Amino acid sequence: MLLGELAIQVLTLGFGLHLLLRALWVALVCVTYLYPAGAAPESVHWRKPFWTNVPNGSYFYDLLVRLNRACATIMFMAIISTLLLGGLMLLVVILGTFPSLFTTSTQYGWYYWYGQFFLAFLVLYILDLLLFGAFRRTPVLVWLVFPVFWLFDRVSLRVVVQPALWLFVSHVSRWRMAGLLAVFMVGALTYSYAVISKDLHLPNILDRRSYRNALASNPPLVYGTYRDEMNGQPQRGASIPSKFIDKPYLELFVIYHKNYDEDMLAVDSARYLSDLIVVSIDSVVQKKVAWYPTYNQANDQLGITGMVPVKQLKPGFHQLLLTGRVGGSRHLIIPFWKIE
Repeated sequence: MLLGELAIQVLTLGFGLHLLLRALWVALVCVTYLYPAGAAPESVHWRKPFWTNVPNGSYFYDLLVRLNRACATIMFMAIISTLLLGGLMLLVVILGTFPSLFTTSTQYGWYYWYGQFFLAFLVLYILDLLLFGAFRRTPVLVWLVFPVFWLFDRVSLRVVVQPALWLFVSHVSRWRMAGLLAVFMVGALTYSYAVISKDLHLPNILDRRSYRNALASNPPLVYGTYRDEMNGQPQRGASIPSKFIDKPYLELFVIYHKNYDEDMLAVDSARYLSDLIVVSIDSVVQKKVAWYPTYNQANDQLGITGMVPVKQLKPGFHQLLLTGRVGGSRHLIIPFWKIE
């Protein structure tokens, strides 16, 4: 999603900047057609200390050539950058994510080591791209990276855009191209961050509030753990109907994530997903929770629903605590209030 959003913003900014420069180029074409000889020096009456160098017709012609080159460069960078980012998306999905669908390996299994290997070569591949193929020109190293890079080039479709990259690099200074690309990508990254930061709940780098993690001593009321606030949006973990419970049973819904597969393999006595979850209210383990397989049709999510008896609870504040039998550090606290 991040790579896709970045590719869209790169293409958008590239087209926008190209249109602005192309509009200036068209204006210069028109004005040089009207006044091919340039400005008349005798019409300029500036005096010292103002410095004057009245442009002639060749000045505007040279400016037209430079603008045309700039327009072509920006358009090339926008299209190629978008294609390369799209290729990296294909690479991550096909070679990184897709193999995980066929494994339920435990920690440090074959997919774990495959993921480490893939990530290391992906970083090298991106560095090689940014350094204009430096690893492909290094003796000895070229033979080490060749098998993986050969596969990456075809999965990411880099073989399709490589001739255009050779053409451009052959006629443009690499340092100049790297500088222009860096400025362009910084602008695109900044714009992409501003677009997706709210939806993905990313930290705001301009927000200088230093005590955001020291607001109150009680556990936080986390958005997404109360279904009446979600408006049908997909859930990310466990949830209860509301902060305020007025029924004898608390309906707890837990989404089925693939990482639970590793937990199932780690616990020999676990036959069901519900065997991995420990439910506590106010530090008291609830042993009478009835679990049911659940498919939430509204947001297309699969999981389990636990009916937790809360009739015996006194009215007021309570804390629901979810922990796993594997990995004690994983837990979730959901505050709620019991109403008579």
